[in-house]
Amino acid sequence: MARRVQVLARYSRAAGLPSVFLELEVAGMTVSLSPGQGAFLRLSGPPGGPLFLIVKPLGRFPGSVPELREAVLAEEKRPVVFGPPGRVVAGGVEREAILFWTGEKAASTAGGALAIPAGEEILVVVFGTMGTPATVTSVEAVASHPALRRALETLRAEWRPEDFEEPEAAPEPC
Repeated sequence: MARRVQVLARYSRAAGLPSVFLELEVAGMTVSLSPGQGAFLRLSGPPGGPLFLIVKPLGRFPGSVPELREAVLAEEKRPVVFGPPGRVVAGGVEREAILFWTGEKAASTAGGALAIPAGEEILVVVFGTMGTPATVTSVEAVASHPALRRALETLRAEWRPEDFEEPEAAPEPC
């Protein structure tokens, strides 16, 4: 069963992050806020294999392939191999995304990264699941994991000025 998750802009600001409101639907993943790690939120799957989605500020950059690669390298502690770019639906829009792999054998992860505009800011979404270069050959395949697909397709990001009045009680706030 999916649930709607919101990160209110006032919480983002309080954590020292850009004034961005996020909303998405999550199923089969755990939500954690991680402002101390510079992320709006992190989603992780059940134990037993990699499954994750992280939303972080990229800045006011265009979100080009080199910038996305830098964001992946900053997030991932293991060596990374990059694959060909592709197109993934995020926030209802088809966007350029990059493919990467990290780890070895049973600990191998196939991942992707893409940029989403939020008014004055650009956000980077880094996501991944189990896979090797032999088993996952496109970023579209990574994004096709049911839990990732739902979160990516429903992700909405809006820049909100500091004087924007958000509701006091939002559905399932984080």
